[in-house]
Amino acid sequence: MSSLAPLLITLLLAAQILTPTLYNEDHYSVQQAGLDSTLPYSTSTLDPRPGLSVAGFWSWQDYPYSVPPVEPVVVELVRNYTVSWFTAPESFIVSLDWGKLGPSFSRILLRADVYLVSVVPGRPAVQYDRPFWVYINGVPALFGSTVQRFNQTVTVDVTHLYNVIVGRPTINVTVALRNWAIPALGLTGAFSVYLKLLLYPGPKPEGLPDEVIPLFAYSSRTAWPGVSNVWLDKANPTAWEAFEVPSGVSRALLILYTEGFSFEEFWYYSIPPDRFIWVYSDGIPVVVAQPQPWIHTGGLSPLLWRPVPNIKTLGFEPLVIDVTGLLPLLVGKHNITVTVSKAQNYWVLAGALALYREPRAVGYNMLSYRILAPPVFEEERVVGALPGGARVFNYTIDSMRGISAVSIIATTSGSFIASTYMRVGIRATQLYDETGVWSNLTFKLTWDYRTDIAPEGRVGVFKPYRFSQEWVRDVKYGFLVFPEGDISKATRENPVPANFSIRVMLDKEILRIKGDYMLTGIERSYEGSVKASSELAGRMNFISPTAGIITMLTKAQGENVREEKAREYKYSQLFKTKLLLSDFYRKIHGYNEWPRWTYKAVELTVKLNPNNIVAP
Repeated sequence: MSSLAPLLITLLLAAQILTPTLYNEDHYSVQQAGLDSTLPYSTSTLDPRPGLSVAGFWSWQDYPYSVPPVEPVVVELVRNYTVSWFTAPESFIVSLDWGKLGPSFSRILLRADVYLVSVVPGRPAVQYDRPFWVYINGVPALFGSTVQRFNQTVTVDVTHLYNVIVGRPTINVTVALRNWAIPALGLTGAFSVYLKLLLYPGPKPEGLPDEVIPLFAYSSRTAWPGVSNVWLDKANPTAWEAFEVPSGVSRALLILYTEGFSFEEFWYYSIPPDRFIWVYSDGIPVVVAQPQPWIHTGGLSPLLWRPVPNIKTLGFEPLVIDVTGLLPLLVGKHNITVTVSKAQNYWVLAGALALYREPRAVGYNMLSYRILAPPVFEEERVVGALPGGARVFNYTIDSMRGISAVSIIATTSGSFIASTYMRVGIRATQLYDETGVWSNLTFKLTWDYRTDIAPEGRVGVFKPYRFSQEWVRDVKYGFLVFPEGDISKATRENPVPANFSIRVMLDKEILRIKGDYMLTGIERSYEGSVKASSELAGRMNFISPTAGIITMLTKAQGENVREEKAREYKYSQLFKTKLLLSDFYRKIHGYNEWPRWTYKAVELTVKLNPNNIVAP
């Protein structure tokens, strides 16, 4: 079959952003227009949620979750940790005085502020999009990517790590930011990292896991022992470790992050593109998942993502998979194995198990188990030819995998039946020519993870735990390159120069999420969408077969409109229904044309705790 993988292109040249501002306080909204030269790369948007302002940051990750209307207690974890050349993660032991910090908190956030600084005096700071990971006591807390210009801020919820953090005299914070500065290649940027916890005073949430333990912290393919991080590639497609889930667990959820590198960063352009992640316990599948199709700020075309990054780019969304119905295969000592099917290059997976012991389990019995694997529909056919004779192909695939299990969990307060079902699927259509000059790609990814729990012998009394995602992408990609050498042999030491022209149109990208994501009894619905386009032309140096540095531009233009909306709910025992906690909406319109970047418009609406309104 044919294979098409677009190249990672990273813009090298420096520029200054102009960010205009006008604030309308009555509606918690921001409309930006005109120019403000006093803030060269600040959004100056006002976010009414305490601790979450993005003022002063050129790029930021939207964070559509509710927080209490109280100022958070701020705990500084890391200050001015600067990475110019990465060799290994850096760990920081942080002391915590809970007598001064407070007795309990209703939400805990991790905020990262990252600044791009130059390692060469008098030269602008220029750098790639870089992997950026943070672990707390070995558990992944933040997985994301950096921006390539100025500064960024990203905030993620770590409330589910409450019992990992609160009450402990010290915590271990580990940062991995895989950067390298090579001034000879024009890569002059180092990243300066500031991390802090935002602790919102209030009652401790219900539904928190009793323990969260890292998965694959000491596996056969763990790069850095002690943190959850497993590396897979074509030569080593499988990792394994001896792992023990303690007895007494009555509910378990897998929290899984995925990130591809090299050709696998663009796995959705591969043929075939179905990358299924399998987790086995003693050789029996217990989890099937699929990677998230992240587009980093240098992916496809960097002008797409300045100054507005794609959905969840700076803080990845983990998959949360309830595996309670599979506890008979997990509790105790087992050999746990993970693999990514059809992987070509590099995958990094990070995960943890969230464990619950209320009520305490005393026995496990599996009633049924089956793997869902219907036939895969896959077809590639020639549909035409270009004027020069190059053939045009149409490729389609429809593939699905799943696991279903039912178990009886005996506890100190009685027995219950856990019925677990997981299903992941991909439908993709790709139209392209055999020279790799252009491609039209449309795909839809679906994730569906749910567990229904009912007391044994009581039909129809269920407590569902559900998590579902849907990702739709429609992208047109054209890349014309005239190399002055063999790109397949390009290295940093021996780059291959080339003239290039690239055009990308992201007609539609939508991410929809529903479920009990936060592991705290809070449900949410989320929808993010983006529409973007860019044109680039000029000179570049390939430093590997999949990475190039732009050295000169003759044309550069990009535009991005991103919308995100979310609601959070909490079940009310009093009203026997869901209460609306927060309502969030943000729309950002960014535009750039060399050498100028600007926000054309930003709209923001946030409603916090709107009178405990009963959800519609």
